[in-house]
Amino acid sequence: MELLLPKPRNPGRPRKYPLREIPKWDLLCAEE
Repeated sequence: MELLLPKPRNPGRPRKYPLREIPKWDLLCAEE
């Protein structure tokens, strides 16, 4: 299962990545 999140602040990360690999801070940024 994958989620399409807004582009993270770190340009080195892809927009689409496995849910289990999403760091907690990325989830917090996405919720904001």
